[in-house]
Amino acid sequence: MVAWPFPAKRMRELAKTAKVFIMPELNMGQMVLEIERAVAGAARVVSLPHAGGSVHEPETILAAILEAGR
Repeated sequence: MVAWPFPAKRMRELAKTAKVFIMPELNMGQMVLEIERAVAGAARVVSLPHAGGSVHEPETILAAILEAGR
């Protein structure tokens, strides 16, 4: 896990006003599970995993944001 201690309390607070969380990760989705647990269904969580030694292209993240807003 990258974030320790995980900000679960803050995530729960944000989930009260957020409709969706987009989680771009440089792995295969380990952090998204923590976010899903923290928000406990109060907001949608979209996983955007990416393995392979490079970061996400900005266009990929933007596409996920636009899709989530539909």
